[in-house]
Order: sequence, then C-alpha cells, then structure tokens
Amino acid sequence: MDFIIGGLAGAGATVITNPMDVVKTRMQLQGELKARGEGPLRYKSIFHALYVIGKTDGLFALQRGLAPAMLLGFTMNSVRLGGYHTTQTLGWTKDASGETVLTKAMACASLSGALSGLTGNPAFVLKTRIQASAHPSIAVGRQHKYNERKA
Repeated sequence: MDFIIGGLAGAGATVITNPMDVVKTRMQLQGELKARGEGPLRYKSIFHALYVIGKTDGLFALQRGLAPAMLLGFTMNSVRLGGYHTTQTLGWTKDASGETVLTKAMACASLSGALSGLTGNPAFVLKTRIQASAHPSIAVGRQHKYNERKA
C-alpha cells in the first residue's frame, strides 16, 4: 500500500509542478549549441518564459510531457518511499535490540533512492525530450516530434 500511496502523491504533485519544469527545461536549453553571448536569449526570466511558451506554443504547452512526468513521479516516489518502508518493516534498519542504526538506515535509504532513480530514468528522458520540443520559432537545435497520446 505504501508503494501506491507514495506513487500517487508524486504523480499528483507533478500536475502542479510540471509547468515550472517545462520552463526550467526550456531555459536550460536556450544557450545550448551556441558560443557564449552568441544569439538572442528566448527567455529573459521565468515569467517571460511562461509568456513566450504560452503565446508561441499555446497554454497547453506548459503541461507538455505531463504523462511521462506523472509516470516518473509515481515510479520514483513509490519505489523510494515504499522500498524504504519495506526495509524498515523487515528490520534491516535496526539492531538486535530494535533501535534504529543510523548507518543501516542510511544504507537502506540510499539503496531505495538509487533504485528509484534507476527505474524512473526512462520516464525522465522521455519527459525531458517532450518538454524540450517547441515551435520552430523558439526551438533549440534539432527537434524530435512526439505525439504524447502515443508516447
């Protein structure tokens, strides 16, 4: 149950944070493929990026990549939170007297975090590539066309 609750919390939060993730991805890419100071900056600030993306690609573009982002949030949170809870339930974080051992807890938390990153990576790559795709007038480099309904 912890896997599902953790995953749903991550997927739900993604709906709220995805527009800022789209803006962050686009702002990170705007200077790529050019020498420093060469070419105009498409986005001058976060608010300007929201405006430009909304005007050029449409308001729904601010939720671009939402499906893989929700899959990423679900996967990462369910594996990380559910995995760590499982190690606690199995007693892997405690000593013989039942006290939590910091080093064991850190090792279990690290393992859970690493597994969540490993399982979430494919969704992260897909999310980022979809979020980066833009109208040709503001696109950076070669763009891949994705149909989110089929992705």
